[in-house]
Amino acid sequence: YGFSETPPAVFVAEADGELAGRIKMLAWWNRFGYVEDLVVAPKYRGLGLGRKLLERGIQWARETHHPGVMLETQDDNVPACRLYASCGFILSGFDRKVYKAINPDTNETALYWYLIF
Repeated sequence: YGFSETPPAVFVAEADGELAGRIKMLAWWNRFGYVEDLVVAPKYRGLGLGRKLLERGIQWARETHHPGVMLETQDDNVPACRLYASCGFILSGFDRKVYKAINPDTNETALYWYLIF
């Protein structure tokens, strides 16, 4: 596959026979692998599932020949920011206006993280 032809991928984590989390990876317009969604069910947080899912997403990006992985999160999502930094992602940009269309009164800032291979 070329970069634009790389199909999306979804990986899941199970615990106690239940869906505990998932990560959805896309080929982004700039050729990076993109974490579109990473979520762990509240009752399974703190067990390392987010890290395992992110590691699997990074593996997918390597296997599909992307030059790295990028993602976006909010500045008030401190646990996610700590996870990304601990996995080698570098905070590379921000946008204070991106959420204003959803909530004009928000003070949330979008943070853009990159892991370049």
